[in-house]
Amino acid sequence: MRAAVLNGPRDITVTEVPGPRLPEGWALVRVAYNSICGSDVSLYNNAWHGTAFPAVPGHEWS
Repeated sequence: MRAAVLNGPRDITVTEVPGPRLPEGWALVRVAYNSICGSDVSLYNNAWHGTAFPAVPGHEWS
């Protein structure tokens, strides 16, 4: 699946990543649209020190 991967501060690329491994009884939902919020911008600007990179930000979706 495609994801915007934050490789480090101000270094983001769109690339293929493995899909998640789902526990029994869980469902995978196809995301139609994704957006960013203030916490994603802070992460991009390295305002959250101690972040483990690479990271896949983004939790605003539909």
